[in-house]
Amino acid sequence: MSRERSSFLVVTVRVDAIACSGLGAIPCRRCGVTLDLCQPDPNLPERFIATCDECGEWSLVESSPDRLWATVVSLDALANLGPGGPDRDVPDVGP
Repeated sequence: MSRERSSFLVVTVRVDAIACSGLGAIPCRRCGVTLDLCQPDPNLPERFIATCDECGEWSLVESSPDRLWATVVSLDALANLGPGGPDRDVPDVGP
């Protein structure tokens, strides 16, 4: 039996535009520790996934071409989705 999952939810997302002197100095919006950046797609050099070793925060980061500004989107609102989250009791569907 296959198992499908669909979730519909309203999420409030925190978006911050911050000044930075290079991407190595972006602070975590929750605890202030410098974020670790991962650039997963070399075709999109201005987009990063950021994680905080201190508090566990995950964010999406998009830098300006000159890397003096960055937009930081916190992924906290999505933290409870998936296995173990509030929607974990999904009924089996399908033939």
